[in-house]
Order: sequence, then C-alpha cells, then structure tokens
Amino acid sequence: MKQIRCAVSFGYRMKRGVAAGMLAAVCAAAMLLAGSGQGKAAERETALAGGFREYSGYLDACRGWKGRTAFAGQDYDGDGKTDRVYRTYLKDSEFCRYRIEFGNQTVLAIRRKVCYDGKPVIKSADINGDGEREIIFSQQYELSTDMRGLGDTAVFEKKGNAYVQARLPFEQTGQGYAQEAVVHYQKKRGQLITVSLDGTDFRADVPIRRELWVDGRYREHYKNISLASTVWDTFLTGDGKDVKLACKLHLFDKWSEYGLVLILDYENQRYVVKEVLLASEEF
Repeated sequence: MKQIRCAVSFGYRMKRGVAAGMLAAVCAAAMLLAGSGQGKAAERETALAGGFREYSGYLDACRGWKGRTAFAGQDYDGDGKTDRVYRTYLKDSEFCRYRIEFGNQTVLAIRRKVCYDGKPVIKSADINGDGEREIIFSQQYELSTDMRGLGDTAVFEKKGNAYVQARLPFEQTGQGYAQEAVVHYQKKRGQLITVSLDGTDFRADVPIRRELWVDGRYREHYKNISLASTVWDTFLTGDGKDVKLACKLHLFDKWSEYGLVLILDYENQRYVVKEVLLASEEF
C-alpha cells in the first residue's frame, strides 16, 4: 500500500485514503522534535521536571519550566478573557490535580488526581457542534521509558454554567484519566500480523521487521492475543468549522514503529470512533 508522508506529532506517516483536508490539518498540527541538541535539551528538561513535580501554583508562573509559555495568555472558552491553569501538588505523594480558572469566574476542577510526572496539555474546540468550546485535557509522559504506553485524556463539555466530563468511546481506567481501547492481534502468513480494533470494523495486515519477528518474538507473543492500548496523545484536525478530536494508540510494544490514529465524531449525543488510520512512526 502506498504511503503518504505527513509530519504528524512525532512524525506520523498516514496511509492513503485520508481526505486531503484532514491531511493538511494534521500536518499543520505537527510537533517535530529538533534534530540538533536533543540530548542536552532532554537533560535540561529532566532536571527541571524534578522541580515541576512538586510545584503548586499557576502554570504560566512556574519559573524554570519551559512548558509554562504554552499556558500564558490563553483564552480556552473564546470569550476574550484570559484563562489560567492552577496546579496543586498533593504533598508526600506522586500525584497532583489541576483546575482551570476562566476569566469569567467559571472554574473547571479536573478532579481526578494524575501522576506528577505528566506534562499537561490543554486544547479547546467545538468538537460536538453545540456552539460551545469543549475543554480537552491530556497528559503526556515524555520522560517515561515507554511514553507511548501511558497517557491521560478527558473532554469536558459546558452544561449551563458548569463543565461536565464527557464519555469517550474508550474504557477509562481507575488511575487518573487513562483511556484504553482493546486491540486484537492475530498472526497471518509470512511476517504479517492482522490488527483489529474492538468495536470497529477496522482491520489491517501489519508487516513486522525481522528483528522484532524473530528476536522480539512477535511471531509468538502476537500469534493470537487481545491487549489494551492507552490513548497516549491527542490532536485536533479539521477545516476550522468541522473540528474533530484525533487520538493516538500505540501498537504491539514500545519497540514497535506502528500506531493507530482514531478520529472521533459526535453522533446521536455521543462520541464515536469515525475513522481509524494505520500509521508508522519516525523518531
């Protein structure tokens, strides 16, 4: 199958069959890792993470943490007033909580405690067509040895003067806002493994490179098994008027280059997986 090169977050290459408009939006949302000086940057970020872990206060005021600039001067609900994100470290633990203080005095308390090692990301867009911006909270675990195996994702919808967490088409686990989907693996001929996603009609034959097939023992581990995969990252895609939330799942184990991008839609008062795209990652 011919591939179309497209730089999605961390270099996804999307398979043919994606609408041109969606591809353009996905490319525009890309976050490419800098090629030079990555090692030093990672060391600095690791050092700063120690101080950020136990930080309590507004994120845009966290001195020394380079991520604070992403939270400065934000207007998440689109009312023209500045909104701020407050972080509370839970003393003597490995957890923290967040709340968004909107400029109009509304407060969104993100009540579940999440791991203090996570990097918070907040997006907003009208993804259900109700005329109000939904708040999309997520955490990425970039310092983990398996960053694509962890993640927190939650969508909050405005109902009157309050925000309510929406149910996504995944299984939310007991820890934080981790969202999981079940992936089925079945060995096929040659070095192919058929991948399917629970609750959808998606199926794809994935070629496995020799070192993983033999040394990584994929031919044995993924002969016929179903495993839960966590939504580890999200991005927004669309033409500005019809915005969709895209969720990333990783396939196999951390050594694999394959993942799935799930495009969500809102139908009959609920979020559904509208499209599933196979992607191979380039780091």
